[in-house]
Amino acid sequence: MSVEKKPRSFYKYCPVYNSPEKILQCDSLDKLEELEEYSLLNLFKHQAKFSSRTDFNDLFDTIIDLIPPDIREVESFLQQLSAKERRVAKPLLGKKNGQTNFRKYRDEINKLFDSYKMFCVTIKDNNDLMWSHYTNNHKGFCIELDASKLDAEKVSYKSELAKFKLLDIFKNEYGLITTENLSHLIKEAMLTKLEKWRYEEEYRITASHKMHELHQLQDNTKFTIYRSNQEWVKAIIFGHRMDDKVRQYIIDTYGESVKYKVAVPDMRVGTINIIDY
Repeated sequence: MSVEKKPRSFYKYCPVYNSPEKILQCDSLDKLEELEEYSLLNLFKHQAKFSSRTDFNDLFDTIIDLIPPDIREVESFLQQLSAKERRVAKPLLGKKNGQTNFRKYRDEINKLFDSYKMFCVTIKDNNDLMWSHYTNNHKGFCIELDASKLDAEKVSYKSELAKFKLLDIFKNEYGLITTENLSHLIKEAMLTKLEKWRYEEEYRITASHKMHELHQLQDNTKFTIYRSNQEWVKAIIFGHRMDDKVRQYIIDTYGESVKYKVAVPDMRVGTINIIDY
């Protein structure tokens, strides 16, 4: 069985919204923030925005069908417990209180999933749909990132929403499935999107306590801003419709530590080529 090779680069598409005249007037990062050009601000300040699923543009992205068990599944689970464990678990999961408690538990699990923050990237730098959707119709830019320095996981595309069995939480608490297996089930659900988004070829970096390289700068319910590492950036790719003055503004502000490229459409075959700028 062949092992899938890790990509050499990841790409982050970024919008630019304001006119060149307004952007060129920003002679400080504070003014750029006042202009609400957050993609440029994060680029220049070496920051990364990790978003909650509540901040995703796709309403169904990472929405997980949390399935409560039926009576037979609960009975089967209880039979696997010791007599002492069963006396504790049965009042919580049995016919009288079980469904009510699982509904409450489902709400708590949804809050937990909402708290996860992710940085979404792709392996494609020449995707016309993504240039159109995520860079304000080719007026923005795309950041090329060094994949060897990022712990990103591949998204799976399926015909239906991800499912997660609530009973697995209790199975883990009583030692019937390992914490490693439970974590795998949660991660699998969080990395599932509907089939219609397959063209994005997405990977995700999930914020965690293990991300020692990152320093949290700003946090709220929808997103968290982390300090990133300038060495992660390999190149900045300008959109085809980005004004030349804005391109030069980025070069002057960011500096010569990276390569600069530009997206150029090939009108004969309907593709986008990425070339040196």
